[in-house]
Amino acid sequence: MVGYVGTHGTNPAVRKVPYDAVRDFTPIAMVGGTPNILVVQPSMPAADLKGVVAHYRGIAPAIKEFIAGQTMMMMPGLAAEIGKALAAKSLQDRLAGEAIEPMPMTSEQFGRFIQAELVRWGALARERKISLDD
Repeated sequence: MVGYVGTHGTNPAVRKVPYDAVRDFTPIAMVGGTPNILVVQPSMPAADLKGVVAHYRGIAPAIKEFIAGQTMMMMPGLAAEIGKALAAKSLQDRLAGEAIEPMPMTSEQFGRFIQAELVRWGALARERKISLDD
């Protein structure tokens, strides 16, 4: 599974999620980071961010079931292979075309990064009193 700041940083900071972003996942490798924007289809029945959030709350049970049914299968050396791939100029250029900055990390570094993101976004959400759970 590929996660990003939303699944492992901002969402857990501002709402109750059906998973623990640290305990329920095993970090393998960091690929890169990118800016975030929110874009929706014009036909979506939502006029603002709150409406978008309300529209998607219905999929949480499906996500929880999917996550609960997964079995972690570590592939030996996967993080190292991802790190090697990220060192290639051709992949770096391709990622740059998608506004992704390569951020190779070991499994341990990636785990610490996830924990730090949870602390960072959680502090911001508490400080600004941001919550999507009413």
